[in-house]
Amino acid sequence: MLLKASGHSVNHYQIIRNDPVALKEEISRLLDSELDLIITTGGTGISRRDLTIESVKAMLEKSLDGFGELFRHLSYREIGPRALMTRALGE
Repeated sequence: MLLKASGHSVNHYQIIRNDPVALKEEISRLLDSELDLIITTGGTGISRRDLTIESVKAMLEKSLDGFGELFRHLSYREIGPRALMTRALGE
């Protein structure tokens, strides 16, 4: 895992099915803990099943607009125009 290799501690790792209710419940549970950061991956594309953004956006406090822009830029350099289909965000 890249986070551990970079010296960060990972206190929790879980795969959650494509279910907005389950995702919101898990994020809520994690927000009540002593974690400094929650990272989600997946569910940021444009298909009907990509519901991560819609599920958690209302739970977020601040937007880091540059994160999504940088993510798409770096992804574009690696995979080309397909990178534009991500709705990645940092909040």
